Amino acid sequence: MIRTHCRDCHTFTDLFGGTGVVAHHFNDRFRIQINDTLSGNFLAYQTFFAAEPVNWPHIKEWIDGYNQLTDMPSENYYLRHFAGTFLSRQNMLKVGIIRDDIDALFAQGKINARERAVLITSLLYAIDRIANTVGHYDAFRRSGDLAKPLVLRLPQTQEAHNQGNQIFQQDANELVKSIRSDIVYINPPYNSRQYGDAYHFLENVAVNAKPEVHGVARKMDRSHLKSGYCTQKAAAEIICLDKNEQLIDLLKFIQSQSYAGLVAQLEQKIACYGLSDTFRHDYDFYECNSNNGLGKFNKQPFARLRQDYNQSKDNLLFLLLIFYGFNNQIRFNQKGEFNLPVGKRDFNVSLRNKLRLFMQRLRTRHIRFACQNFRDLDIEHLQRQNAFLYLDPPYLLGMAAYNEKGGWTAQDERDLLQFLQTCNEHQIRFALSNVMKHKGETHQQLLDWYRAFVSHQLSEFPLPKRQLSGEA
Repeated sequence: MIRTHCRDCHTFTDLFGGTGVVAHHFNDRFRIQINDTLSGNFLAYQTFFAAEPVNWPHIKEWIDGYNQLTDMPSENYYLRHFAGTFLSRQNMLKVGIIRDDIDALFAQGKINARERAVLITSLLYAIDRIANTVGHYDAFRRSGDLAKPLVLRLPQTQEAHNQGNQIFQQDANELVKSIRSDIVYINPPYNSRQYGDAYHFLENVAVNAKPEVHGVARKMDRSHLKSGYCTQKAAAEIICLDKNEQLIDLLKFIQSQSYAGLVAQLEQKIACYGLSDTFRHDYDFYECNSNNGLGKFNKQPFARLRQDYNQSKDNLLFLLLIFYGFNNQIRFNQKGEFNLPVGKRDFNVSLRNKLRLFMQRLRTRHIRFACQNFRDLDIEHLQRQNAFLYLDPPYLLGMAAYNEKGGWTAQDERDLLQFLQTCNEHQIRFALSNVMKHKGETHQQLLDWYRAFVSHQLSEFPLPKRQLSGEA
């Protein structure tokens, strides 16, 4: 096709360059423009497609020196966080020494930008050749072979063909507004797989910012690497509504905090009230066990905490009440006082992780919280904004803590279903979470309303006969 239709073309652009194999194929025939958002790929492009001069004998000397490393310190970032995962302890120690030395050489002016890229690329390729993975870094093999040595090699480049090439690390949608090209090759991500997730460790080494890492695979925060091409188009704005003013105020408070700062405040209050802290101590420390939980130990401190919150309405105390309260639920009496009893758990590792992930999502999305009733929504405005509505109201069947004392009535249910009917007439799409059957009861009103729609049932569980008369 290229030979037939592009005889007079001079520039070839690969907007989603990936490993660079396509651009490399055409590098001897066209001026290359190549782009990718991952730093590891950008460095590889600088290595193989840039025209900046490289002192190859010196590069070889440094690579040979790295391969002969023997006198090494006992600890560094990569050893501390990744030893025994993707590489052995010795190799992780070596990775840290080499990567820091490359940055030092560049900072001292001993190598230029492209030579820095060549050395880092050599290191990344050496890692990937022996990595204890199944082709990506979402996980590592627990019984894998970690004995292979880390050996850097001198990259083989096509220097004669690199003049005039351009290398970018930009959002492809923005880049196309500022470049011109005869041939544009577009191979965007075509499923939900995020490449920043799959190659997070290589990206960590490429950037060498030494961020905090989490989870079994030791992943850093990758929110800035997420590609919109791996998902349906993200909403420009997410608006979360609830009629409970205390809850909305709490969510706004969390949104305004940093994770580290909020945890520090919570820990101070935990110590102040004398609540349990299984993040630091086990159950035996509190003369409790996991089956029975921590309620006995926390009962009196929790009562004081609840009393103080009901007097002050302090958001920090409210959050602690949720963490230490029964099933992490929220319930207020008719006086507007929080009145759930103490629960079995505390601000443990699991809750800390959930809080961290929630706050990460708040930072990476345009999310707004508002205290508003669904009846007050402007349907014509929703239609103009091409809005999608997700509704998870209290369920009439069943008795959750937040639905006690008439929190959600049959009239509320009728009003909501009528509201959704009106939304449908205005071609506003929505998803409703609800229960049709529960303990022998049937929500006939909901079932009759539901049958009038083209619907899509979503469930992760292959329950039998979960058709029109389904239970949720």
